[in-house]
Amino acid sequence: MQSKIITCFNQKGGSGKTTTAAQLADTFGRRGYSTTVADIDRQSTASFLWGTQRARDRVETFVAPMAHFGEKYLAELSALSEQSDLV
Repeated sequence: MQSKIITCFNQKGGSGKTTTAAQLADTFGRRGYSTTVADIDRQSTASFLWGTQRARDRVETFVAPMAHFGEKYLAELSALSEQSDLV
């Protein structure tokens, strides 16, 4: 089954994109959905946050730092969408 992809996008920094994505992933994860956060921000903030808080988190969320995929990130995003309910 193809997952639903939710995008939090804004060119302006500090607009709450990472916070919104984190809250959505956590909320849906607690409701039983498998979630993947595709972190395409150059700063990789979501990847860093999940890496430091993963041990405390009871909700399993996979975070994919897209920066290292370069221009192939769309293909990787498509592959990830087949493994999770929500990306």
